[in-house]
Amino acid sequence: MFVRRLSALALAVALAHSADPNSAAYADRPEARELFGRGQSLQEQGAREEALQHFEKAIRSDIDYIPAYEAALPLWMALGKWQEARTQLEALTLRCQDCAFAWYALGALYRKGGRFDLAALAYDAYLAKRPGDADAHFGLAMALAASKDDRARGELSRYLRLEDRAERSVYRERALMMLRELGQTPDPRPEEPSISTIPAVAALIQARRYASAESLLNASGRTDEEALTWRLVIAEGRGQWFQALGYRGLLLIYQL
Repeated sequence: MFVRRLSALALAVALAHSADPNSAAYADRPEARELFGRGQSLQEQGAREEALQHFEKAIRSDIDYIPAYEAALPLWMALGKWQEARTQLEALTLRCQDCAFAWYALGALYRKGGRFDLAALAYDAYLAKRPGDADAHFGLAMALAASKDDRARGELSRYLRLEDRAERSVYRERALMMLRELGQTPDPRPEEPSISTIPAVAALIQARRYASAESLLNASGRTDEEALTWRLVIAEGRGQWFQALGYRGLLLIYQL
């Protein structure tokens, strides 16, 4: 389950836009860019191991080349290289404390390793940047509950207030059960609109009004799997292939 929670890395809709290797911020990093480009080509061909090797070479060439970490992360997870992912992301967050996707991934990795104290710290760092991410509140609640921290009640309640996805009903039920076990009656959750109940999103995309559709998604504040799928469609419709690749990587994490 911990791998499936690496989503909202995921992690990280804003980062999928910001870490474009062709942007001016990375223009003076030719070696890392070249290695990254080779890795992308290999990944598109289905050669995941070789692609990951090139992304890792790009990181060694330039430890601050963020796109290489973003591309490597779903491959580290898919290939079971969790220790490598943790080592690399720990080093990255020492230099880039604003890299939200790295904090989220570390939270999940620490939970997997039974380091619930560190998992809570990592989720806290992520939520300081993405306070409305239901997935992260769930992960934090699990880490706190495992370490017998009283804050678990509050995080479970926050998660239940934020979660409105039908496909996450099993997680809502688990959170409700845990709250009852902790002796707390869950607060009633106000009705909130879901992307799936807003036909305007699909209609705008069908009409190729991608900017309007993206604005509606941004206003919704959603960073879940469904929102990422919509964003992937928008990116492909606009011909923004790098952003589309980033969204595909984040969606891959949901499928693990």
